[in-house]
Amino acid sequence: MQKMTAIPTVQLNTQEASRPWFSIHDAHLRNLANQGFHSAANQKRAQEMKARLDNLYTHKGVFVNYRQKFISIKVNQGKANSMFDLTKQELDWMVQGVRRAVTPQGVIYRIPRA
Repeated sequence: MQKMTAIPTVQLNTQEASRPWFSIHDAHLRNLANQGFHSAANQKRAQEMKARLDNLYTHKGVFVNYRQKFISIKVNQGKANSMFDLTKQELDWMVQGVRRAVTPQGVIYRIPRA
């Protein structure tokens, strides 16, 4: 039997916005426009993942963002409450096609569009 490891992690190089208000407004409008690309089942799955991540991490916020090719759930400045529980959950999500990216602001989980 093959040994399973946690979700593969990607480092993203991000920068802070020069105009935060515009960035927030633009992200909100993109969220609304992109939400239609995803099935109701995937949207429900994202909300369930958000609730689960809220319990797995101590954080400054958990946010769902809809993109054209995936749904992202960002854990802002998160610290795992239990590495065992987090790794177990990530293994389940990895089998379902979820990917993880790490940024200086936090951790982002991506659900691909079905």
